Amino acid sequence: MDDTWIRHWQPVIKVFDPIEKFHPAGDPGHFHVSRPDSPLNQLEMSLRLSPDAPRAITLTGHRGSGKTSELVQLTQRLNERMTIIWMDAGKRLDYRDFGHVELFLMLAATVHDYWPVPKEFEGFANRLATVTREKLGEASATMVLDHVKTLGAEGRITLFNRTTRETLEVPLVLGSLVDGLNRLLKAAAVKAGGKPLLLIVDGTQNLDLETARPIFVNNSLLADLHCHLIMTIPFALYASAAQSESRQQGIEPFFVPNVKLHEQGQAELNPDGLALMEEIVARRLAHANAPDRLEPAALRRFVEMSGGVIRELIYLVNKACVQATIERSPQITLPIAETVVAQYRLDKAWGLPYDYFYEELVKVHQAGALTDRRAKDEQGQEFVICDRLLHSLYLLGYRNGGPWFDVHPLVWPLVESYLKRTDRGLLTP
Repeated sequence: MDDTWIRHWQPVIKVFDPIEKFHPAGDPGHFHVSRPDSPLNQLEMSLRLSPDAPRAITLTGHRGSGKTSELVQLTQRLNERMTIIWMDAGKRLDYRDFGHVELFLMLAATVHDYWPVPKEFEGFANRLATVTREKLGEASATMVLDHVKTLGAEGRITLFNRTTRETLEVPLVLGSLVDGLNRLLKAAAVKAGGKPLLLIVDGTQNLDLETARPIFVNNSLLADLHCHLIMTIPFALYASAAQSESRQQGIEPFFVPNVKLHEQGQAELNPDGLALMEEIVARRLAHANAPDRLEPAALRRFVEMSGGVIRELIYLVNKACVQATIERSPQITLPIAETVVAQYRLDKAWGLPYDYFYEELVKVHQAGALTDRRAKDEQGQEFVICDRLLHSLYLLGYRNGGPWFDVHPLVWPLVESYLKRTDRGLLTP
């Protein structure tokens, strides 16, 4: 194949990158589409009405629901009023295993890098070394200090394993670290000109639930910080009793819902939701100077199969660009869309290796609510099945009047095949 078709599709595939992350330093305005159900206005007013009262806030929603995009818009609205420091936890922390110590060190190191406060940062590091020495010995304290000395805004923070952390992360130790961190935050705010300090930690929505729960649930440590703090959290944590526990500890949750495509129990597409998702695609196509590159029927099919999750829609169009290149097609047609949908469904099928996954999908579809059935993974660790299905986008949560849940529409044919295989008949999707 010559490069003709590659050149034809390259500008389009570039603007449909499903792993692209907007950043405050960039300009995502030409892609952003305002959403009537977004918490953006509430977030902004909540911070502007009480600029001097520290707030701990969590933001959640399915992966790909648009949380990062909304946070970027928030930074642009508040940039004149607050000193904003953005952190991508995925570049700094181990999603599978980190705790308050690593989190506090990331906050301290990043703030210090933006607004150097060497005295206070050294004081925080010495506090960490002191408590490490008391709990774990001199060698561990030396390791901590050596790590801190080489730690900048981009360095990965790897200090303790889970067992060691259980010894170290006790109230007395963590309280001392919060005190040290608050001294640093106060000094940095003064150095930055006195504007309220807003720390935004993105990426923590991808945390393993067992890692996320002790950080966000049943403790007031985040609410004790002397700054405004926004952190993203896993949706499965929000869709549980943990939300109420977090509120009681002074952490205010906000939710970015999936785009409303239909009412519960109905298959007809909601016109407003359909128009919003089509606008998201249209803006990207216009930016690539390719407004007619996607056949309307193909776009509608992708919207249907996205389940209202923006990144799912972007992913499907991305893969369709690749397929169109292979087929030397000047446009993404409905047959190309069906090929991409079928391939993505097959990929998702590999993530459902056990019948108990299908059983819970059927129950959630029938009831519109999650179940609490548990299973054990290959390592023998117990987990809630629906939590994992939510985290992996096999189940989707919606807020049309009240919260309800259903099977991802792209996954539904897999459930139908399971029901046929087990002689259970069919359910209405």
